[in-house]
Amino acid sequence: MSKIFSLSIVIFVSFFNLQCSFFKLTKVVRYSENDWTMFGGTPSRSNFNPTSKISTPLQLLWTRDIDAGISNGSAVISDSVVFIGTLQGEIFAININNGKIFGSKKISSPISSTPLVHSNTLYFGTENGKENFYAYDFSLGGIRWKKDFQGVLSSPLLYDNKIYVGGMDGNLYCMNSYNGEILWQYKTQYSIRSSPALQDSSLICANEKGEVFALHFQTGKLQWKYKIPSSIFSSPIIHNSTVFIGARDSSLYSINKNIGTLQWKKNLGTYIISTSAVKDSLLVISLVNGNLKALSVNDGKEVWNFYTTAPISSTPHIANNLIFVTSLDTYIYALSLENGNVVWKYKTENKIKNSPIVWNNFLLFANDDQLLYCFHSSK
Repeated sequence: MSKIFSLSIVIFVSFFNLQCSFFKLTKVVRYSENDWTMFGGTPSRSNFNPTSKISTPLQLLWTRDIDAGISNGSAVISDSVVFIGTLQGEIFAININNGKIFGSKKISSPISSTPLVHSNTLYFGTENGKENFYAYDFSLGGIRWKKDFQGVLSSPLLYDNKIYVGGMDGNLYCMNSYNGEILWQYKTQYSIRSSPALQDSSLICANEKGEVFALHFQTGKLQWKYKIPSSIFSSPIIHNSTVFIGARDSSLYSINKNIGTLQWKKNLGTYIISTSAVKDSLLVISLVNGNLKALSVNDGKEVWNFYTTAPISSTPHIANNLIFVTSLDTYIYALSLENGNVVWKYKTENKIKNSPIVWNNFLLFANDDQLLYCFHSSK
């Protein structure tokens, strides 16, 4: 995680035309190790929050109508500021304490992946448009730089002041976070919907063709490639030098990060589009048949299973030995990580595709009513 530092941001909101709004933030934002700044929380994409002490029961703190659909990605949060993109192509900055909107930026192309916040800049991709990857400086209130990768459905990753992201043009890019200079790119030949993960010197990415690549994070040099006989829409996570990734052939794969050999694979009975979450010896994965499964990271054996009665397209989130997951059955669930028992749930008025995240004692997600929900625990 990034070192703790502070950034003073002066804020106002001004509108230049109907197509383009700009905002600056008006508070001192202190970035810390508690923040959830990218998809998965860390470069390894573990989807595990190690600092939160959230507990149940949870109380609804506020809801916010953002007047647009939200994908199965998630928001990011830094020092009480929530950043979330919509399928109408708008980025919102929202106060997590009360749900008030600080400002928004209209791009006019769907944002279906999770943005990344670092320093005073928000990085995010859009599905199409002449330019489709942006660095938005919210201390200045404008776009710092932008790129065309023929669409971006991949969620960006930050490490050592470099941005890594996959494009629908089939390339994995490494860029200078400040000025957008492309430091290297690796051509995989097929579109990348998956988000890259990083551990040690290995950057792991996957394309639609089912190819999993390990690249050296500094040079982009290929370390190894593993072929899965199916397309891949989910993202890899890395834990204890092992890559875990699901595919549309219904199998979850465990691959040695260092040499690219298969350690085990497990058929889960339905195609996999969601990314896993992992803590210690347990890996948790959500499935489109409505099941949430906990597996042993060592051999893939099932530890427990929970059925939500409707498909799950979101990524589960682990915090304080609880696993949070949303479902198209309209519920948000909190389960015991140890045994999968439901310890709390809440019914919304519509299906939920969006992935939940936890920040401190707050739980955040959106449903198909275009409502952003925020819960908190008082303990």
